[in-house]
Amino acid sequence: MRPDVEKLKVYPADVAFGNSKFWGPATDRAGNSVPDGYKMKWHNMGPGKVQLRLCVALLGSDAFLCQAYVKQSDPQDKREAAKLKTHIQNIRLGNYTKRGVLP
Repeated sequence: MRPDVEKLKVYPADVAFGNSKFWGPATDRAGNSVPDGYKMKWHNMGPGKVQLRLCVALLGSDAFLCQAYVKQSDPQDKREAAKLKTHIQNIRLGNYTKRGVLP
């Protein structure tokens, strides 16, 4: 997964960002895209063959990895998008802790 996350350094140049099975906008319950909110997607991960999602906020030239979750249902996916909206708002306000930077 790390090599996929490192592709964010060259966003949107990598062809993977054109693949809707790997990358796409986060959408709310009404089907609207979350401004500056995206999801990285991995399918059939691990022995349980789960669908893993990583919510990403793209603000300016920075990518913020906000939360990851195992997708179990569409309603859950929409709840995670709502959480992402809150994370993006907090990032814009400067209310976040930087836990690291990818070299």
